Amino acid sequence: MERFGSSRLSGKNMSDDDIFVARLQLLIIMSKAFLKGFTIGEYQKKAILENAQALFYCSLFMDHKENKPKADLSKRDNREIQEGSLFHSKIRLLSVASMAFAEGRLIGEHKKKELRENIDYISKKITFENQIDNIAFFKSG
Repeated sequence: MERFGSSRLSGKNMSDDDIFVARLQLLIIMSKAFLKGFTIGEYQKKAILENAQALFYCSLFMDHKENKPKADLSKRDNREIQEGSLFHSKIRLLSVASMAFAEGRLIGEHKKKELRENIDYISKKITFENQIDNIAFFKSG
């Protein structure tokens, strides 16, 4: 029988950062679909809830890990930490909003506008760099 798809030899093993980005992309896509009025089925709801919870706690852990106090922080380093913390806060907000709309609790234009702005912020931060590896707040330290 012929095997289709990618071979195990051609790809690299997925790192935690790869999984984090894949979960983030899923939530962004599903959130945009929600904002455009597409219906969300049971399997999509389950996927949104599971990925949103995982992304929330992963982001919380990454943010906490990056904000360890250091004795010699320069202004540039401090600004990068603040930007990284804001980025992770926006991801947690996206996670909470995703869980809310999957459960039918995100109602109102104001909340949808906030979700849209949050998605735009995260998308700009990710696509600003050519490679995900170049974004400082994705690197484990």
